[in-house]
Amino acid sequence: MANYTCNVKVMRSGDENNLTDIDSSDLVPGDVIEIPENTAMPCDLVLLTGSCIVNESMLTGESIPVIKNSLPFSQNDIYNPDEDQKYTLYGGTKVIQTRRYGNTKVLGLVIRTAFVTTKGNLVRDILYPRPNKFKFY
Repeated sequence: MANYTCNVKVMRSGDENNLTDIDSSDLVPGDVIEIPENTAMPCDLVLLTGSCIVNESMLTGESIPVIKNSLPFSQNDIYNPDEDQKYTLYGGTKVIQTRRYGNTKVLGLVIRTAFVTTKGNLVRDILYPRPNKFKFY
């Protein structure tokens, strides 16, 4: 459950038609990947194009699918992971369906990998819990 890897199509040259297959353990923040359907996300990423329906029950416990839309492009806004959760796909969540607009592929920008992701924080808290600071009398 803690270690998940899969093959992903990454765009590193800036050309949307030039996608190469790599292992998800080689992803770094800043990579742009194509988001496939019916797969678990190997990292946290921001949705750049298209929209996705994801199942976040692994992280939240809710069994209701969530719709994620692409990040709106604006000159003045800065991406904030806490405020812009509706544009963020989290590692460990399952992508049920992707929807592209026109001929563009559904792409996401990797922002966190490994134990820095939301899933990684959850696993780390389970493996290494914080000590209790209260006593019963």
